[in-house]
Amino acid sequence: MKSRFLAAIIVAASAAGAGSVLANPGDNLGVVNVPYPGSIGVSVAVNCDRVIYYTNYQDPHLYKTDKTGAALGVLPLTDAASGGSLTLGEMSWDNTIGQFWAGTDSDMPQRVYTVDPATGICTYKFSTPEAGGFALTDGLGYDAGDNTIWYSPDVSTSIFHYAAGGAYLGSITPLDAGGNALGSISGVTVGLGNTIYLGRNGLGQIVRVDKSSGAFLSAFASPGGRDEGLECDQFSFFPKWVLWSKDAYNNTITAIEVDPSTCGCGGVVPTTPTSWGRMKGMYR
Repeated sequence: MKSRFLAAIIVAASAAGAGSVLANPGDNLGVVNVPYPGSIGVSVAVNCDRVIYYTNYQDPHLYKTDKTGAALGVLPLTDAASGGSLTLGEMSWDNTIGQFWAGTDSDMPQRVYTVDPATGICTYKFSTPEAGGFALTDGLGYDAGDNTIWYSPDVSTSIFHYAAGGAYLGSITPLDAGGNALGSISGVTVGLGNTIYLGRNGLGQIVRVDKSSGAFLSAFASPGGRDEGLECDQFSFFPKWVLWSKDAYNNTITAIEVDPSTCGCGGVVPTTPTSWGRMKGMYR
């Protein structure tokens, strides 16, 4: 068992170090037909145990599946303060606390909560009055590098940056390859290093930008075309690493291959024995 554990670390480290050689960014590795469909669904989040979670618009439930599309359960979403039901937009996994960060889908100003994946209990953290725009939280990414949140309302031009405690840290305006404002931003997930991945509303393109400046880094065509929820996942297709994209209207989640040096589960590459131990079944 110990030798398999060490081998897992060596293989993963090699993959991360040679990402540009091993990865074929933009390749479609699989499509999940969600087991609990809704009329609109713009969120996806994946924990480091390969379980996929998502919500449907104005539906107070948290749904679970995996890369096979198995029906793994449904939880009611409950506001910890009021005890009432809650509806959420985009989510992002935080591997440091073992919970999701999520934004509301119909409130102004938009509110951000942490969500317990075992109970569906949602704990209010802060509001985002600086973001303005539409009420729907369409982009939210947890940044493990500095314990912050990157946030955008539906079809935004800017991404807004908050400390986990709610302090507003400013914003960036992502740019396209020509140096113009990208616009029509929907899905947002924070990758490794200085990377943010962005989906664009119905434009069939996923873009990678520098999170410090918004400068364009790369782009690839999207298999689904409407990338409204994004999340990094290094385990479900290991040793290939993927970006999951949730399409708003066709009830599918697509796994798109990315360079391992640019994307990690929960905003970070897990390296502790506990988190790697979860992977042991892959090396038998």
